Amino acid sequence: MIIVSDTSILSNFYIINELDLLRRTLGHLIIPRKVFQELEMLANFGHDTRIFQKLEWLEIRDASNQKAVSNLVRKLDPGEAEAIILANELHADFLLMDDHKGRVYAESLGFKVIGCAGILLRVKLEGHISLVRPYLDQMIKRANFWLNREVYQKTLQLANE
Repeated sequence: MIIVSDTSILSNFYIINELDLLRRTLGHLIIPRKVFQELEMLANFGHDTRIFQKLEWLEIRDASNQKAVSNLVRKLDPGEAEAIILANELHADFLLMDDHKGRVYAESLGFKVIGCAGILLRVKLEGHISLVRPYLDQMIKRANFWLNREVYQKTLQLANE
């Protein structure tokens, strides 16, 4: 399975110290170089970002079509744009992304897009966690993760919480 990730998924799970949940449920992830650079910027907020260089299950790749990335940056953030182009080039099975505008664009291209809430639901379903709410709440509080109230409630409903 080929899974490409944008920055928000990795940064949110990293900030709540739960990167291993991603590895256990999703396995190998591919990120574009721009996403890696955005993750490194977490160091500006006191985070030790060297871990992203050491994760064996995280692969950094460049999108081949940089012209397409440049064109898409006019509509989306650079990390999202490169993630979408790379996912397209790799014929990814899933694209991990939270930003609404990026998700809508990716879905219009036919991608299956999963965000932090969806990943937590999957992690719970696989039995790696017993509750979704504490993880969502930590992301909101510690990582400044913004989640629409309706999506938050729907996530908890789907999790039977």
